Amino acid sequence: MFKMDLLFLVVLGISFLFFIFLGIKELVSKNSKKEFCVVCASIFLTWVLLLILNSLNLFQNKIIIAILIGESTLGLFYLINKKFKSMEIFKLPLILTLIVLGYTLLEGFTYSNEVLIFLGILWLFFGFIFFFRKNITFRKFANKLVECCRNF
Repeated sequence: MFKMDLLFLVVLGISFLFFIFLGIKELVSKNSKKEFCVVCASIFLTWVLLLILNSLNLFQNKIIIAILIGESTLGLFYLINKKFKSMEIFKLPLILTLIVLGYTLLEGFTYSNEVLIFLGILWLFFGFIFFFRKNITFRKFANKLVECCRNF
């Protein structure tokens, strides 16, 4: 008898959701200016469903869930950077915060307070640089923070 691979089922499910959301997007776009990413919605719904199944002990593969959550957190990271260009300086604390949030979705608050304290300090440090970014002393460093991922 043919046994379906778990990864194949997840890929198949995402593909199925993709076409469903593609149809929904077509219907919604006719009546509204609301836009959404079909791939993002498919992946998001998949990991949410798998996370629920995991909490019910019906799905045990956290690696697949973690990969999908990682896809969504990175997509959210790029979306935030695109929508808030003036806040580009916060790339590092933002991506690290999203990583911690993704981890928390999977494992709960099983990490030490040092993680949250460090994130807070990092946000404050980058906020300080952001606030003084026009100052000649901080401008060059602020520009390097913003341009960290360009031209690679």
